[in-house]
Amino acid sequence: MKHGTRRSREVLTRLTRLTIEHLHSEGHTVAYSEVLRISEHNDRHIKQEIRRWEEETGHQARPLRAWKEITLERVLDRVSPALHHLPLTFLESPTMGRPFNESQRRMIHSISQPKLRDVAFFVMTFADGNRPNDITFFSNMSRYLKQLKLPDIDALDPEVFYQRYHDGEVLPEEGSPKRGRFLQTYFRLLRKQEDYLLRLTPEQRRAVAPWQLSGLKDDHFWHRSTIHRDVRTDQRMRRKAATAVVHDQFYLLRDVAERRSIQVERLHTAFQDAIAHHEREGEALPMSFSITDETVSTSGRTRPTQQHFRLWDSATLRSVHEPVAEDFYYHQDQRQRIRAKVGNQARYFLSYEGGHARDDATLIEPYWFIELLQANVLKSQVIDSDFLRHNGFSKAAFQLPPRSTWGVSISHWLERISRDLDITFIPLEALRLAALVGHAAIQIMTKTGARMNEFLQIRLSQEYLSRVLLAKDREAIAFRAIPKGRQAEEPYYIDERCMRALHAWWKFQRERGQYLETIPPTRSLRHKLRPAPYLWQHAGKHFSHKDVNATMSIMLHGISLQTATGEAVRVTSHLLRHGFATEMRALNTPVDVIALLMKQRDVRVTEYYSQPTPARLMELQQKIFESRVDLSRTHVRSPGQIRRQVEAAQEQVGALIPVIGGRCTVASQCPIKFACIGCAGNAPDWHKRDQVIVYRQACAQMAEMAEAQNLPAEGRKAKEAMASCDDVLAEMELLEQADQAAADPVILTIGREER
Repeated sequence: MKHGTRRSREVLTRLTRLTIEHLHSEGHTVAYSEVLRISEHNDRHIKQEIRRWEEETGHQARPLRAWKEITLERVLDRVSPALHHLPLTFLESPTMGRPFNESQRRMIHSISQPKLRDVAFFVMTFADGNRPNDITFFSNMSRYLKQLKLPDIDALDPEVFYQRYHDGEVLPEEGSPKRGRFLQTYFRLLRKQEDYLLRLTPEQRRAVAPWQLSGLKDDHFWHRSTIHRDVRTDQRMRRKAATAVVHDQFYLLRDVAERRSIQVERLHTAFQDAIAHHEREGEALPMSFSITDETVSTSGRTRPTQQHFRLWDSATLRSVHEPVAEDFYYHQDQRQRIRAKVGNQARYFLSYEGGHARDDATLIEPYWFIELLQANVLKSQVIDSDFLRHNGFSKAAFQLPPRSTWGVSISHWLERISRDLDITFIPLEALRLAALVGHAAIQIMTKTGARMNEFLQIRLSQEYLSRVLLAKDREAIAFRAIPKGRQAEEPYYIDERCMRALHAWWKFQRERGQYLETIPPTRSLRHKLRPAPYLWQHAGKHFSHKDVNATMSIMLHGISLQTATGEAVRVTSHLLRHGFATEMRALNTPVDVIALLMKQRDVRVTEYYSQPTPARLMELQQKIFESRVDLSRTHVRSPGQIRRQVEAAQEQVGALIPVIGGRCTVASQCPIKFACIGCAGNAPDWHKRDQVIVYRQACAQMAEMAEAQNLPAEGRKAKEAMASCDDVLAEMELLEQADQAAADPVILTIGREER
């Protein structure tokens, strides 16, 4: 039956209506894109049927503009014709200003109030398009007018509204940070508008007067306001509280990420072994099997577990699902070919059947990612809002890059089966992607303090990633990247574990038949980088900041990180950088040297990054309580002394050279000579455990001598060194366990047969 026949149109119309009613009954938003996604056919009848459903039921579907591209022509159709040729803007000549970006066009087009829409169009022609707050200002103003039940912006009295909004008397549900940003943006746009008007002739100013953003006669309340300063102070305090939590757990974050990455690879090996066993032995599907693994607690301790799975293929899944599925799902004419094609593909799927402790079968020990699967985090973009609120995350916290999981048709099919049969499928490829990227990011950022943009610049060519020879025949591994605010590339030194993490991602891409193509850099790097074969890419697209931060959130899910006030801490690249600086400052590293390590030109920025945490301030104060004598004197160093200190560090201490208990990774600018124990730049090597034990014994003897000779300062130093040794030994133990876990073979248990 051809698509154009009457019967075919009736079937498609009926299918479209059923899809719309299903979306509405399930509480989902009815939109053209959602109906198209589920019905999997692009037909003009979808729009007609949505309009007919709206008229018959009185319900409202999501507007078409929410998904369709908004062009400048469509925006011009929505504003006054007199605004189509504003002088001294890109509308007069492309050389006179920057054209609207997609976000600006969409914001202007979405405003329902005609006068406000014209004002937004006028202001955005000369405002800086790179400022999201400008776009947010007009979007919020449109929403505020609706809440205040005002028809348009000309009905708003600015003299009353802005001051009462500042004081919280109007729209009190808006928090102080939002009110501060809104008002700050308002006054900045007024200044931009004034600068623009000064460049116009008197006649031109009179012509654009109807669309100007109204100013205030009395703005003294804003000059006296402390709301923005108070908000910034509060934000800084919250960030330092989060930094205190993260930087104290550097070793734990790295260990957990590495162990979980190993778990995912072991699971992938077991999956492949199960497929090979089925194809070799002819074992019937679904085939149950189990493996021995371990769970890692928030303290780093492990517990042996037994994890159980089932292996499925497409035909088996369809055979068990078809009896319980709706009649139309597999058998309706237009969809039969699609469902049959999906349900008969020769591919395998893995479902999770539960896990328990090996020494106690009643103690349930599921994998750390099962909760994420149940919240649809790794399956689709539909994420459980209660789950996000409970974990203190935003909606984008766990969203992986597009095309990370199965194809669209298979994903929808498996989601339907999961809902009908209560089966938890494991998207193994998406999980491997998150594990490999998240593990590498945590390893590198905690050991180098690199920014996200610098991490994303890594390339595998010898020019950008290589082993380099330092002074006195010392060898180091370095990747080269352009730091923020610089024009030339600089080296970032990493250790062998970081190198293995990079190689694991490259190997994963090759296994999937993906090669490092020459691609445009991510949006935040396009102003200074050209297309290149960047390492961190997927499906022909460079990773974004959000993509990498999402992988870290996935890898560290379940690790309880909270401030003293109980606020959940989400680990991001920026927070790891703060933690690195704070750790280096806690080791009495001079601020100017930290600036060199972190590739910062402005020492004042470094001072903010490395401000002591509240816990560190308390610790320092307690030391003063212990003794008020024999405190080291502070002194101001001359420029010559600073230069000599840096030069000596560059010549005498190299990157990845052997040090006590490990190898140095802070390149040739190590600021803590002869104090490598406890340094964040020391990558511990558990094979060198004896060195740390001997060093600790020596420190213990020094502490005893200091106590006997009444030298409290020397005693404190010795005790601090002993505590650092204990931390390094604990990290060594975790690293040794991780190496052993990686080396252990995967034992696949099928019934009573082991292989």
